[in-house]
Amino acid sequence: MDRIGEAVEIARVQVNTFPSEDDEFARFAAELVAAASGISDGLVGWLESALRERYPQASVAQRSELADMFPIEPYTLYAYRDGSPLPPARV
Repeated sequence: MDRIGEAVEIARVQVNTFPSEDDEFARFAAELVAAASGISDGLVGWLESALRERYPQASVAQRSELADMFPIEPYTLYAYRDGSPLPPARV
């Protein structure tokens, strides 16, 4: 079974990275989140901009509040190295 996404959780921020087999991308995203000063409205844009310095097609999305069952869940972001959770051939 293929892994679809890799999850990294740091200080109540969880980043799910795609593709999951790219450990370097996951580490870089985790390092950036760890360097962030905290959760704010600008975190998604800041993370996307920082990722694009190394991965020009990267995109970041925040998990919809409708998907959260409990308000204590971590702030969840999705980071897509190639701009989508699907491989380029499947987009």
